[in-house]
Amino acid sequence: MKRVLQHSALAMAVAGGLLAAAPAHAITNVEANAGPQFNFVNPGARSLGMAGAFVGLADDSTAAYTNPAGLAQLTRREFAAEARYTQFHTLSSFGGRLLDEPTGVGLDTVSGLIEQETTRDVANLSFLSFAFPLEHGTIAVYRHELANFEAEFASQGAFAQNIGDDVTPARVARVIPTTNNIDLEIQNYGLAGSWRVGDKLMLGGSLNYFHFDIDTETFRYDLDADGNGVVTNIERLTVVDFSDAALRDELEQFGADDGWGFTLGMLWIPNDKWSVGAVYRRGPDFDYRFRSRVLGNVIEAGRTDFVVPDVLAVGVGFRPSDAWRISFDLAHVAYSQHADNVVEQSTVGEVDYLGLDDTIEARLGAEYTNINAENPYSLRFGVWHEPAHQIEFLGEATPFTGTPLGVPASRRNTKATQFIEGRDALHVTAGYGVVFKKFQVDAAVDLSKSSDVLSVSLVYFFE
Repeated sequence: MKRVLQHSALAMAVAGGLLAAAPAHAITNVEANAGPQFNFVNPGARSLGMAGAFVGLADDSTAAYTNPAGLAQLTRREFAAEARYTQFHTLSSFGGRLLDEPTGVGLDTVSGLIEQETTRDVANLSFLSFAFPLEHGTIAVYRHELANFEAEFASQGAFAQNIGDDVTPARVARVIPTTNNIDLEIQNYGLAGSWRVGDKLMLGGSLNYFHFDIDTETFRYDLDADGNGVVTNIERLTVVDFSDAALRDELEQFGADDGWGFTLGMLWIPNDKWSVGAVYRRGPDFDYRFRSRVLGNVIEAGRTDFVVPDVLAVGVGFRPSDAWRISFDLAHVAYSQHADNVVEQSTVGEVDYLGLDDTIEARLGAEYTNINAENPYSLRFGVWHEPAHQIEFLGEATPFTGTPLGVPASRRNTKATQFIEGRDALHVTAGYGVVFKKFQVDAAVDLSKSSDVLSVSLVYFFE
């Protein structure tokens, strides 16, 4: 036991060292990054049906990702596969007014920013694993799609403020209209292992190799309706033109990169009724490129990082009877890492007006199994809370005082109209599974304001 504790202390020291070497930059302040609320979810239809509350149970092959310590509970070899269909609901800013009263002319009729929700569907093979029980533990190999996200949204451009009252209607500052497309994929290939330390304690870990692809496009459109090179006040108040002729510039984020991470887990089962688990998951960071084009010519380009947040989670499992299992998880997700030192896309300098807070996710799930049926079947249900984690504008916008605001203040006001506060989401889940002699089939749904998920998985048991 002393040796196990020494090894655990060494592992945590290594983890601390890696945390200290966190990257210096994060994603850019381009408009495409104002909408997404990424959700890095646990695999498996069974887990999903129980709201993903699986750290304290971890008793099937998806534990290779969720809590590798639990793999030691497996008694026979397993092959598992999961397919998912996800409909993402992306919240973004569409228009309205940030400061001052609307002029009542054209589009300028709403006080406060107008929010919109757009949807995008993704279907994917989200998880594959093969687990090999050994004499004192289990090893597993797996592939998991940590993220497969798509979004598309447009903005007609909000009115930031009035910039003069010497004419009627007042002269206004309006943000340039945009269209935005996002495609993000992160694939995780892992080798996980678990071993028993006595009769009640299991320790585990995994080494994870990640592959990352990102491709976003933001198209900005001019308000110069007559093409004479001068944007009049009435054009600022009335024009929305997403035609190729009005295209002003294009901003891109793109690239593929690889990274490494690891997971450390433990599972303690003091008796037949209770189990307690804990896991620390170190996220990777990736390097990608960005550039701005005007009339096809690159005017700015650079590199920065996409950081996957670290996760620290604890879970408790309770088995009041042979038929029932109840689980509860709390997870700290370090989303602030994703928006630490955001980069200005047009100047490649750091900005201090965008940020993201860490969150605490709470998950509660239950499973009822009819163990007396010829083919035992399970009913599952759960609920979990997803706090808002959409990058947002921090601080106060700057009102016009009669003199030009200057580029920094104007840019801050522009970003205040685009990077709006996200929304919390309450997820409700349900699932069903049935076990046959050599295989198990599970299905589940997860419904919320941020996304709707349908999952189907198959587990094949080897003799």
